[in-house]
Amino acid sequence: MLMAALLLFLAVTVTQLLDVGVSLSHWYNSEFNWRSREYKKLTGLHSDFTLAAFQRVIGPPTLEIRQKRWTTYVYHGRDWWAQAITHHGASTVGFYSVTSCSSSFRPTFQLSGIGPITLYRSNVLERPNTSSALHEFRGDFAMRYMVPVDSVGSFFAITPDAHPFNFKSYAWGANGACPGAVRLTGNDYQLFRGNYAGTVPLSKISRAMASRISVNTFAEWGPTEYKLPPGMLLGVDEVSINTIAGRCIAGCLGNVDSR
Repeated sequence: MLMAALLLFLAVTVTQLLDVGVSLSHWYNSEFNWRSREYKKLTGLHSDFTLAAFQRVIGPPTLEIRQKRWTTYVYHGRDWWAQAITHHGASTVGFYSVTSCSSSFRPTFQLSGIGPITLYRSNVLERPNTSSALHEFRGDFAMRYMVPVDSVGSFFAITPDAHPFNFKSYAWGANGACPGAVRLTGNDYQLFRGNYAGTVPLSKISRAMASRISVNTFAEWGPTEYKLPPGMLLGVDEVSINTIAGRCIAGCLGNVDSR
């Protein structure tokens, strides 16, 4: 009788330990391993993919914004924002970007001819990692900046426009929609000579200045879209973030479909 009770006790204890193990596994996957799954989704998407492909991987867009000849689709996940831009009515993504406002969310994107760019680890002064890659990028790398009124602005390193030698163009840098991403000084801003938007050679950016620009956004375009249109904002903007968060008053985006 005692032996039977002991065996029953052991069986119940083992079952409970197994349940605890399963619970711990689920907790670990939920709290830690989720990032690797999100990284795989985001780094597996590219410009020139279809909107249908995006939806299969990261679901439907949260916002659809129509401005001039472009439609911007904004996707929101845990610690990330993705942006897919198409011509009105088109199904092919011309421009793709990923922004994270969380310094613990660090996907790594592989850039053809340049190498890896990791959010919150890489800096805007990254260069092609081989001499052959440098030869393929004909033209200067540049710093593209946009400093709207009452905003800290956005600052990106951009490769030369896409061409038959590399098919893709890339940008990586600080999206000012994330608090603390841009920490430039008054002296840094003098480099832009009072202009609110434009480009300067990346060679003019010092390492000290680069250290004050957190790389929280990656973007790519091409081969269909071979040039970045003037005034196009890379990465989700602050108004879109506030709209999705419910902090934006009605009508603040204008022609927007919130889903």
